[in-house]
Amino acid sequence: NSYLWSTGSTSSAISVTPGTTTLYSVIGTSTLTSCSNTITQLITVNQSPQINIQAQPPVICSGKSANLIANGATTYTWNTGPTTATTNVTPSITTSYTVTGTSAAGCNNSGVVTVSVNPTPTVSTPNLPQVICSGEPSQEVVISSVTPNVNIVWTANIPAGMTGAIPSGIG
Repeated sequence: NSYLWSTGSTSSAISVTPGTTTLYSVIGTSTLTSCSNTITQLITVNQSPQINIQAQPPVICSGKSANLIANGATTYTWNTGPTTATTNVTPSITTSYTVTGTSAAGCNNSGVVTVSVNPTPTVSTPNLPQVICSGEPSQEVVISSVTPNVNIVWTANIPAGMTGAIPSGIG
């Protein structure tokens, strides 16, 4: 038997990877009888979904959370387990997350988003009394950070009538 495909191939079977919906045909001819038959096959190509993914916010402080939001598909599966378009994460270190989206036609595509985690600075006050008596000498409050490159923003709760205290600052 001999074969002639619409692709020009003369093999008994072909492997194709169409980029768009394509109609294929093959003519099969018997070498004994010279009789032939033609069949056609339509290969429908469904496009993979275009996955859009974002983290809100993309940068968090240690201990905080971010929302991961995906769109562009019908269903979603996150590498962390949830099967929703949106999920909440609380990573302790900078972490990348992958979501696989599936279209209504059953085609899959994936997207990746990274949530960056900044460490929480360590801030301390030395051994200061929590309470002092009226008339005692004032206490200097020292706020320090062992974490480099940290600006300390502070606010003091100053009782009415107290003088000489600084209510807030950055340092």
